[in-house]
Amino acid sequence: MRIRFQFARDHRDAYEVKRLCQILDVNRWSYCKRLAGAEAAWKVRLNAGAS
Repeated sequence: MRIRFQFARDHRDAYEVKRLCQILDVNRWSYCKRLAGAEAAWKVRLNAGAS
């Protein structure tokens, strides 16, 4: 499943997320939650490096 989320994230600029999720058989809500979690983790790491 992780590969599907990664593919959708990598191609979200070229295609609609809704369409990618339909094709990849991924729940759009799950994709958005995973994306939000990844971005939050990135911000935590960024802030930890600034301290």
